[in-house]
Amino acid sequence: MSALSSFQSSLDSAAGTGGFATGSTAPNIAESIGYLIDIVLGMLGLALVILLVYAGFLYLTSQGNEEQIKKAKGTISNAVIGIVIVISAYALTNFILLNLIFGIFEDRGAVEAERARICADNPLDPVCSQNQTGPGAPLPDELPSA
Repeated sequence: MSALSSFQSSLDSAAGTGGFATGSTAPNIAESIGYLIDIVLGMLGLALVILLVYAGFLYLTSQGNEEQIKKAKGTISNAVIGIVIVISAYALTNFILLNLIFGIFEDRGAVEAERARICADNPLDPVCSQNQTGPGAPLPDELPSA
């Protein structure tokens, strides 16, 4: 039993004692962290888009004022750089979490069990690969990229 599995079973035991859902209905630690990261990066992305709109408004209303144009251009540049960083962070965290859940830290049986659990909860998930969840179905790293 790996340390992650032991930790997860301890958390399931504590959650069951507290009256919370456990087992296949409860998200695992990596999924919970993934949800939290998705929320934070989504909020950051929204804030940067709002900042980009604000900078565009400043630029359009500058009426030739060089100082305001310079401020607007700097804000636009910073917002675009921020959006690129947020998108990169989102892609990186999704890649890492996908490998934590389905890849290098778990054996093939655990991966197939996790895929079956995900497909039971959400059959349209890309991991299900056209609902191929039985033995011999491709693992997530063997799935064709969309």
